[in-house]
Amino acid sequence: MKILVLSDSHGCRDRLRAIVEAYAPVVDAVIFCGDGERDWASLNDLQCLRHKQCIAVAGNCDTMSMNPRTSYDEIGGYKFYTTHGHFQFVKQGLDYIAMDAMKDGRQVVCFGHTHDQYCGQWGDVFLFNPGAVLSDCYGSIHIHDHSNGITFRHWYWNDGDATLHDEYHFQGSKSAN
Repeated sequence: MKILVLSDSHGCRDRLRAIVEAYAPVVDAVIFCGDGERDWASLNDLQCLRHKQCIAVAGNCDTMSMNPRTSYDEIGGYKFYTTHGHFQFVKQGLDYIAMDAMKDGRQVVCFGHTHDQYCGQWGDVFLFNPGAVLSDCYGSIHIHDHSNGITFRHWYWNDGDATLHDEYHFQGSKSAN
């Protein structure tokens, strides 16, 4: 299972659209971690997203948002927690968001807000920030079918060319249910 993870487009609608159109044929799900709700909504006409699992949450700049602040989903056997991160104070550190995920039994946290790419592990929780689309950054997650592992990748988008920035592979347990 492959997942495209995006955040913080802040009006870069065309860039967001180009990234999504490039990846939609090869991913099973798309996660948007907020701050660009109008940009995300502008993708509603894309046929390539019609049969994908799409998750979007509100960011601190998404005023009057109809999107939830957080989303709890199961994707590829992992329990995901998606949020923008401003209510979890991610600019001051990742302790709160990690503990929040652990108390809810979540295994993968996707968040934004800082505009910085990040991947790390806190106990049994994987924390992943794709960076800001505004800064040509995004991420992907590959949940491996047979090896029971998960790979996180950070990418740069350069006028239609994707450049891998870094990659993290973890052996991890999927949900029991």
